[in-house]
Amino acid sequence: MPGQEPEPLQGRYLYDIKASALDVAIYGAFGKAIAADPGVKIVAQGQSFFSPTTGLTAVQDMLTADPGLNLIVGSDQGIEGGAQAVQAAHRTGQVILVGYGASAAALAGVASGAWYADVAQAPASEGRLAVQALVAALRTGKSSGGIDPVAQLPDGGVVTKANVGQFTAEWPG
Repeated sequence: MPGQEPEPLQGRYLYDIKASALDVAIYGAFGKAIAADPGVKIVAQGQSFFSPTTGLTAVQDMLTADPGLNLIVGSDQGIEGGAQAVQAAHRTGQVILVGYGASAAALAGVASGAWYADVAQAPASEGRLAVQALVAALRTGKSSGGIDPVAQLPDGGVVTKANVGQFTAEWPG
């Protein structure tokens, strides 16, 4: 109804490896990004160990522990397994799935509507740009400076159903 507050998002966060410096940094940035929105609350965490199978088990456990769960955020591998758990629990469309990586699996998930969104990463472009910068530095003795491989992506690299066709996966997922 007009004027009603949207349902708060009670989410779960899937680390890949909770103790890794990478995951600590990603979760810290994610926490800062959602801190300003009182309608989003991460109330529990899990781990996927970069595996759809482990992500499946983690999300099955989350859905069992909290039937009101309506948001899961994690890397594409974890969300790939999580999507299977959500589908098996007949909760597709009721649990918002947000991944990061822009893998082929993620782009297909966003395109189908099973995933709400994804945040692009470009691992092949990162490698290519790094080697090009290294070769240039060796040839010229000059630094290329910082290079952002996702700077030119549509919508700041946020993949949605409306723009998924503008993205190309650089890894399967």
